[in-house]
Amino acid sequence: MTLCDLRLHPGNCRRNRPFHVARKILQPCFSAQLRAVVYLMIAKQVFFEGNVQGVGFRFTTKHIASGFDVTGWVRNLADGRVEMLVQGAPNEVTAFVSEIGQSVLAGHIDHVFEHPATVDKTLRGFSIKF
Repeated sequence: MTLCDLRLHPGNCRRNRPFHVARKILQPCFSAQLRAVVYLMIAKQVFFEGNVQGVGFRFTTKHIASGFDVTGWVRNLADGRVEMLVQGAPNEVTAFVSEIGQSVLAGHIDHVFEHPATVDKTLRGFSIKF
């Protein structure tokens, strides 16, 4: 069963039971492996160095984020770098950061520094901080 096979409306029987919203847990009919996939989230703090300010870096990053299942933010720093906090499933976060490095922004990036961060479950969507 894949995540796309889940039916999230009441009345589904057996394996396709809905999420229990009040407690934010999955019904026990799902396998432990599937529960791990649903709950596993990582967060990364990423710093981009180079000619990354004044070139539409934040706006392009936000646009790229719309194609991935990630949350977080991006902002300019006073020292000329751009800082980004991104969180989501490990494969989504990795693919998103990789996509930034392969996009039209690649020519503006000299160095990328990634550090693990704490997951912030209050974040919704991907935004630009000013």
